[in-house]
Amino acid sequence: MWSKSSIQRRKQKSGSKRGTTKLSHPFQIRKSKKASREEVLEKLEEAGGKRPGVATTVQRQTLVPEADIYGVATFYSLLAEPGAGIRVCQGLTCNLDDSAALMEELKAAGQEAVFASCLGRCDQAPAFWDPDDESQIDRAHCSPSSPDLAIDLEASDSPDYEVLRKAAEKGPAWVLGELEASGLTGRGGAGFPAHIKWQAIRNQAETDRYVVLNADEGEPGTFKDREVILRRPHLVIEGLAIAAQCLEAKNIYAYVRGEFGRVRTALEDASSVAGLLITTEAMVADKPAKEGAGAGGGMPDMGGMGGMM
Repeated sequence: MWSKSSIQRRKQKSGSKRGTTKLSHPFQIRKSKKASREEVLEKLEEAGGKRPGVATTVQRQTLVPEADIYGVATFYSLLAEPGAGIRVCQGLTCNLDDSAALMEELKAAGQEAVFASCLGRCDQAPAFWDPDDESQIDRAHCSPSSPDLAIDLEASDSPDYEVLRKAAEKGPAWVLGELEASGLTGRGGAGFPAHIKWQAIRNQAETDRYVVLNADEGEPGTFKDREVILRRPHLVIEGLAIAAQCLEAKNIYAYVRGEFGRVRTALEDASSVAGLLITTEAMVADKPAKEGAGAGGGMPDMGGMGGMM
């Protein structure tokens, strides 16, 4: 048993002091910073998805374990099965309309095809997506143009941005008042009043703010976002710009799923006319638009729109 005096002598000999003892290990390894999930996704996309040897290559580039890289690659359908050919929707609506029969028909015709999560084309069930041909998205039926409609999809989509200019002139208080008067609420299920949420953001001490457009369209029976962006992209851009202006957000991020090529193009074209540019990173103007990596139960990476008007 060690005596109190022997312990004190050992402390004095080693020069250690209570609370300041510093331990070292002969096999201590200096750790390097690992890459983020977004960086891993970028590397996987650059490599063309989950192909032989890709996980090892990305591991060396990012220092992220191969198992984690494999998990990310298999989570997103477009990365998990690159070059798989036609994707046949197996969402609820398409299953009810016998998507299995469509798969058999395609394979009988010699087409390469795989099942995929909801493609956001429930109005065209059973739906499929050919990455090499975006022409299969047909225009859905819409109500005739009327000023009484909350979103008039058949109206002319003008890039005059009159309401944005009015919002800039009258200020955030006017915008919040209009939101309250309109009764606009969130569409996530809770029906939370939009004006309260916007005011809460303005009241925060944190000034690093973002506006995010989520056009994932992965819920059964939905394709509204697709149609709004395809038919009224300037209306969407104007709404995003008003939100950013009111909330004093410097950047807008738009997520458009990978299967919505025409939707992404419509948003890009409108943002270019408006003086905005969709890029992989906010405020960077020399990179192409960023698209989703396929449905996987979560929200993939997003592309930013920098340089607000």
